[in-house]
Amino acid sequence: MYNMIKTVIASFLIIFIIDNLIRYLRNNYTTRRTKDVVNFHIQKYQNIMDEMHENNQKEKELIRQKLDDIEKQNNSPQEKKELDENDLRNINEDLTAFIQRQMANV
Repeated sequence: MYNMIKTVIASFLIIFIIDNLIRYLRNNYTTRRTKDVVNFHIQKYQNIMDEMHENNQKEKELIRQKLDDIEKQNNSPQEKKELDENDLRNINEDLTAFIQRQMANV
């Protein structure tokens, strides 16, 4: 009985010493890895916002170029044609049909 108690105490003592030794070595001789969750998500959000801003700038530039092209075409010398009642009625019907299609899609 005495030998068994001695063995149990010796086993616990060895396990305690080894555990403390591992903790000491880990705490003093390894580099801690910390995960910066907050700044990681802020940086990710900032990258997304920068990308969206860049895409918007590209779209604006394309629209400006198209508008400039249209303006150049409109400024070029062309024959001016007067619209008669029939042309105005057709334009109005087309516009009404277009608005109705857009309202139906919404």
